[in-house]
Amino acid sequence: MRKQCDKKTVKQPVTKAIKGQSNFGKLALISVLCASLLLACFYFTPLPEDPSEQDHPAEPSDSKASMASNSPASTPRDSARLNLPEQTVYTSSAEEKKRLLNDVEKAVETYPADATILHIAGLTYSELLQTAKAIEYLERAIKADSTDPQVVVELAEVFMQFGKQEEATTVLERALERGQRTESLLSTLGEAYSQTGRMEDAVKTLELAVATTSPQPEQSKATLRLAQALTQLGRFEEAEKYARTSLSQRPTDVAVYVALSNVLMNQKKREEALEIQKRIPKLATNLVEDDQKYELSFRGFASHNYAQLGSAYAAHQSVALAEQFFVRSLELTPDSASTALRLADLLKNQGRAQDAITTYKRLVQIQPDNLKNYHNLASLAVSAGDLPLAENALRMATNADKTGAADLRLARFLLGSGNVANAVSHSQIAVDRLGTLDAYLALMDALSAVGDRTSAHQAYLKAKAIAPNDPRLAPIN
Repeated sequence: MRKQCDKKTVKQPVTKAIKGQSNFGKLALISVLCASLLLACFYFTPLPEDPSEQDHPAEPSDSKASMASNSPASTPRDSARLNLPEQTVYTSSAEEKKRLLNDVEKAVETYPADATILHIAGLTYSELLQTAKAIEYLERAIKADSTDPQVVVELAEVFMQFGKQEEATTVLERALERGQRTESLLSTLGEAYSQTGRMEDAVKTLELAVATTSPQPEQSKATLRLAQALTQLGRFEEAEKYARTSLSQRPTDVAVYVALSNVLMNQKKREEALEIQKRIPKLATNLVEDDQKYELSFRGFASHNYAQLGSAYAAHQSVALAEQFFVRSLELTPDSASTALRLADLLKNQGRAQDAITTYKRLVQIQPDNLKNYHNLASLAVSAGDLPLAENALRMATNADKTGAADLRLARFLLGSGNVANAVSHSQIAVDRLGTLDAYLALMDALSAVGDRTSAHQAYLKAKAIAPNDPRLAPIN
């Protein structure tokens, strides 16, 4: 179909209205012939980063449901055998603790020197309040790989949780000596100093922690800890400044309200302190509600650790176990995009295109505004010979993206698959929204393919005005 279209374009005579456009005609001919290579390259070319792949709100569309109805254009390389959980599979924290602990111990037994697995084991025992085991495994994790400062922080927090502040201080100071100067590590060390009465050291260290840029300040306790330490030293004005900053970062943290109220009271600002106290979020007092919150919290904790185990096994090429733990993680939290993405990568690397497609279908449901999911789904569909699914995925991407980048990708795909009429409309949208040379090149190819040489030449002139020296637009003699 595509060759016939190209042939018709080549044989079309040059009329008086476009006389003198022979150079462009040659350029357009080469562009159209190259379009036939687009489909073959589609799966093997990495998707470029562009602004449209950030966060764009997706408009309501019923195209998600239509994915399942697409039938392959040709026989796929493999058949799907993966069944992803639709709903949460979880009984209770008591049963899940036994299962998780058993799986973690088996992993440690299999890979006793793997730092990631030892880290997971340490966190699991810490969650189960088995301090000795938690410390043992976290120390072994640091010995196996001392480059991750977060493991040091977690070990220090276990020490402090059970009254071993001096040990916490020691491991944190050693990490600093190794150059592991992170906000989290400095914040934890400052807290350790504070708990051992070294207030001046605490303030200096916490000031360094606050000065260290944090990508998510709401998750940091450094500012709050600095306000508390300054209050203990009687430096109330400075403490108030940091307490107010912490309140803006952590508006639901009861400790922040208490800290700010205390420092205001110390400055005789009683009325304002009382107003702050009135704003303290109410603590849940219902025991059943608290139990439900813990079950939800532990389910998330277990899901995260199963996903980490899956990644660890994947690193050791234990594919079956990696897949098992990724699926178990999704059983606990079916809407986890990060776990689904790890599973999709594992399946894709194993050549299981159909199972990877199943996973990416789930991903576009979880993250309807993430264009990469649609593009990766389309690439996998092409590799499996399912061109209708690939086209549908790219069309869904255009619903989620209003920049024109998704329309440009769809136009290129349509050109490569021979659907040149629709390629014109989407490349025109890309030109209108993006106005880039790439968009004009796609429009030129599409217009040439349908035989509209006049409009193609007009697009060529506009592209030439944008990039007069671009070699892709150089006249051909």
